[in-house]
Amino acid sequence: MPLSLYNTTVPVFIRSLTELLRLIEKGRAFARRKNISEKRLIGARLAPDMLTFAGQVQYSYFTALDAAAGLSGKKAPAFAYDETSVAELARNVRRTLAYLHSITPRDFSHAGRRRVPVYFDPSRKLPARRYITQLALPNFFFHMTAAYAILRHIGVPLKKSDYLGKL
Repeated sequence: MPLSLYNTTVPVFIRSLTELLRLIEKGRAFARRKNISEKRLIGARLAPDMLTFAGQVQYSYFTALDAAAGLSGKKAPAFAYDETSVAELARNVRRTLAYLHSITPRDFSHAGRRRVPVYFDPSRKLPARRYITQLALPNFFFHMTAAYAILRHIGVPLKKSDYLGKL
């Protein structure tokens, strides 16, 4: 199978967000066992100037939504990004997964000709391949990794295989 814009994004996001759901659940179970409040769990961060666990999860699913919508032209669901519980974070990851599962390779038929707006500066647009390789994928994995690292930082017994999933 040739490496297409679709294959390098949507299935990658689906696989990783599915693992993120597992990480969220492991974090929730750990917090319950250790009597850590949900507020403390979703508010945990690696450094004072970094996003919280909730923020890292939000940027993970936001990046996947933004990329899939920008490349396919298919409107993404809107989120308030104001989750106050682990259940709400998990729900929005599941909603993102449902949207991603609705995207087909055919929806990407014109993706290579698209110029995709940069989320932090919508007046700036990048060619699709550059958008994917220099923004969407690196940003997605940065926030996925940060969410994993926050859980490890608070003591959740995770392994690299929890992040990577089954190969």
